[in-house]
Amino acid sequence: MQLELTSEQQMLRESARGFARERLLPVAAMLDESGEFPRAEVRAMAEMGFLGVAVPTEYGGAGMDAFAYALAMEEIAAGLR
Repeated sequence: MQLELTSEQQMLRESARGFARERLLPVAAMLDESGEFPRAEVRAMAEMGFLGVAVPTEYGGAGMDAFAYALAMEEIAAGLR
């Protein structure tokens, strides 16, 4: 069974992928070596809405589902490898 993403899910995935390539990949090795918590990167993820993907809109989130959150976090995790 092949799953087809909605346009909203595709856009979220691409946005997270771009963020990971631009903001996370360049500093991932340094963060691994130093053990430093990536405050600026986490703050940027919050500002872009990645931390609130599955939070209901009435609480300031995107109101998407857990699958959409998993898509975003998969791309963000790939940027930290």
